[in-house]
Amino acid sequence: MYKLNPSAYDSVFVLPDAVVDKYIHLASELQLKALLLIAKNGIEDKSAKGLSLLLKKNEDDVKDALEFWVSEGIFISDEEYILPVKNDRNDEKPKEEKKEIESIPIVKPTMEQVIARDNEDAEIHYLFIQAQEMLGRTIGWDGQSRLLMVHDYYGLPVDVILTMLSYLKGIGKTSSAEITKLAKSWAEDEITTHEAANEYIDKMNAAQGLYDEMKKRFGIKHERPSAKQAAYLSDWLEAGFSQELIFRAYDEMVDRTDKPSLAYVNKILLGWKEQGLRTADEVEKAEKNKQSKKRKQNKEEKVSFNIEKAEQKAKRGPINISKRKA
Repeated sequence: MYKLNPSAYDSVFVLPDAVVDKYIHLASELQLKALLLIAKNGIEDKSAKGLSLLLKKNEDDVKDALEFWVSEGIFISDEEYILPVKNDRNDEKPKEEKKEIESIPIVKPTMEQVIARDNEDAEIHYLFIQAQEMLGRTIGWDGQSRLLMVHDYYGLPVDVILTMLSYLKGIGKTSSAEITKLAKSWAEDEITTHEAANEYIDKMNAAQGLYDEMKKRFGIKHERPSAKQAAYLSDWLEAGFSQELIFRAYDEMVDRTDKPSLAYVNKILLGWKEQGLRTADEVEKAEKNKQSKKRKQNKEEKVSFNIEKAEQKAKRGPINISKRKA
């Protein structure tokens, strides 16, 4: 029997019950370490860069770990790389309410149950074999039970799960937590066919391509966009915004704020869209017209002020100053 030593209570910090009840099996080692560091130290720099130095881990991996806790509602932050912004990306027509799916329950199939399904169901056996070959590692009972629950609980067919694993391997996110996270997202978005899965991957690849071009032009250091940033990039491409226009919006954002934010870029693009501006040339012309009108208005106000001043002077008449006699 084990219990905590009372003398260890001289310094404590608080964590939500859900961290143990729900995430002790779902969260990765890095995700738990990031959570513990922030909860205990209350460190000033809670960015992915600051934590990566403390944890001695890759910054992109730490960023993904932080986003996991934000997506689960455990963390909130005002940083673009960590905090998902409210969805204001599509102002034309309301989207259908997203289907919410509960996370995979903590109670997993037993090893005997997993073995039984592996022996009895040829499709599940194929899934386990192909998953191991694809990931390049033995997945064992934990990995097999997780894939089994993704299939049974989230309702993703075997071919869709394998397509998802291939995509995750390509972007270097093959942890159990990442697999479960994307599987849940696909189930909620009803990506349950091979065609829908490939369409999602094509969109994400296009978003990555745009992000790579932005990295070259603006010196962005992060290798991959966050999930929220990728969603913005994908929406811009789907809306037909040209690369030139997106770059112009990014430049505009840099001029307005010293804190880079794709959410800010998105607001600029939507603002231009409302004005009917679809190209960088149209934005340029609109800006010149605006500046021209402003200069004309300032000139008119100056002329008006000078005339008013002259009229007031004329009404007062000449002012005589006489020297007082001693």
